[in-house]
Amino acid sequence: MPSANRIKAIFVKEYNGESLYNLARDVSETMMGEYNPAVENLPIDKYGYIEGTITVQIIWTPKS
Repeated sequence: MPSANRIKAIFVKEYNGESLYNLARDVSETMMGEYNPAVENLPIDKYGYIEGTITVQIIWTPKS
């Protein structure tokens, strides 16, 4: 079983101006093990919240 004590990417997706509206749903589903097995082994506290820090970064890239 992989170690939960290392940094790992659990969601990476590119959006355009229109598809950006799906971001909230995609992030919500990303944190559910039934949609994303990568989160199944993350440590959780006694209240069911994921322990550690979730980092979100949004980068805009101009059209080439």
